[in-house]
Amino acid sequence: TPNGDGANDILVLDGIENSPNNVLEIFNRYGVLVYSQANYQNDFDGLSNRESVVKRGTGLASGIYFYIITMHDLRQKHQGYLYISN
Repeated sequence: TPNGDGANDILVLDGIENSPNNVLEIFNRYGVLVYSQANYQNDFDGLSNRESVVKRGTGLASGIYFYIITMHDLRQKHQGYLYISN
């Protein structure tokens, strides 16, 4: 819930500091890439950094999103879901 209340305002991926050479990709329910960040540092706050669906810097709509984190240093890839509630 990226609403500025200090609770769950950013996406925190535990252990990401162990692989600074990483890429986080977040997709909407239609499979459209809405956020992509190389060297992710636990700072996704619900804003899109892509021009694909919403204007860059605009908050994403409430809903379920799919993410993939590729950690090149560890040769690992993890995926999961997150829910954004505005």
